[in-house]
Amino acid sequence: MRKLSEYCTKEFTDILQTYISVCSNERTFYEYCGYINLICNYTKKDFLRITYEDAKKYQDYLISQYNDGKLSRKTANVRFSCYRTVSNYIIDTFPDKLKENVFLKIPRLMQPDDSINPKSIPSLKELDKIMSSARSNYMFYLILSLATRVGLSATNILRIRKNSIIVDEEGNTFLHFAATSDFKDDRYVQLPKDVSSILEKYLETVEADSQGHIFFNSRKGPLTLKNLDVAVSKIIKAAKVDEKYTLKDLRSRAILDLLQTGADANAISDYTGLSFLRIHSFTKAKKLVSGDCIADAVNFSMKS
Repeated sequence: MRKLSEYCTKEFTDILQTYISVCSNERTFYEYCGYINLICNYTKKDFLRITYEDAKKYQDYLISQYNDGKLSRKTANVRFSCYRTVSNYIIDTFPDKLKENVFLKIPRLMQPDDSINPKSIPSLKELDKIMSSARSNYMFYLILSLATRVGLSATNILRIRKNSIIVDEEGNTFLHFAATSDFKDDRYVQLPKDVSSILEKYLETVEADSQGHIFFNSRKGPLTLKNLDVAVSKIIKAAKVDEKYTLKDLRSRAILDLLQTGADANAISDYTGLSFLRIHSFTKAKKLVSGDCIADAVNFSMKS
């Protein structure tokens, strides 16, 4: 049997060992062990101790991976199908070990097609209104600039620390994102000149905390995804545009603008951190927008 996570107890390991006898496909069982390792390592819990809250938090994490182009919804659904199946087996065979299948409460993620909804892409006129609305809070003006010009995801924006910002001898500004696993490389994202200027001006007004955070909420704590979602919603509402755009939609606009310049899909994948397959879905929709840092080639720039 495939080696299980360090968080899996002998009790659970013994139970899973018996599952081999009812699992008709040895490869499926091997993959199931891998899926179980992933959720146990994420929650830092034995499979038998995972709660509904743990399961929901893990699904939210997978959704963020999907939004970043690093995971398909199909993959997320396959993992949760595994968790439901194994939990049902334990309840049926060892009812004293597991009383409830918490994974049955987690809804399956609907499978979307790869098309980009035109209504989710702001026009340049709408983008101008949104950015003008954001200027009253320079931190969010910078954050929205990073999304609309550089194509950074909310997750990566919140990963930025003071020591993530690198300026080379020629005055070019880069953001350094450390690898999140042994199978990935560090990323260095060069900022276009307009966004570099906005970042430089913002850093003159803020002091990083002891962990290096530079984005903060109203309580002076590090900005969270929830804080960011709420703030962006308010900014867009104040902009009085017809659609209720999200930061993800603004990022989508950035990807389409990069494609419109004729930039190579592989270069855009490296630059934005999105998978090549996800970039391919944007390639089919690049007609939705008009018009040695590839982001400098798009048809608009931000004013600092």
